[in-house]
Amino acid sequence: MFHKPTDTECRLINGYAERAADGRFHHIELAHWFNSVGQDKPDSVNMLIAGTADWESTDLIDTVSWEAFQRGFPLTAQGDAVLDFFVYNTDEDFETSVQAHWEGGRLVRLTGTDSPTVEL
Repeated sequence: MFHKPTDTECRLINGYAERAADGRFHHIELAHWFNSVGQDKPDSVNMLIAGTADWESTDLIDTVSWEAFQRGFPLTAQGDAVLDFFVYNTDEDFETSVQAHWEGGRLVRLTGTDSPTVEL
């Protein structure tokens, strides 16, 4: 399955990232992961495809732009995804990370390293 994020989903994620950066938000990029424990799983921006939701089985390959995210991303067969966004501050340094969780093809939760969980 493939999901093109809606304008509302983009606004929610971007707004959450701005708040997480505590007024120093500059831009956001999506992490691209690969499975590091030798399992036969493809690399992906979706943690549930590349590894497991506990992050123990994956390593970062690269990041992709916000614009690339807006073109869409893969979901599991059940319509689930966990995407990890890197948030950069006005000095263009890494500030924090934000995760967006889809279940059944629907954005249901936003979490962050130092931010409260938001259930949608």
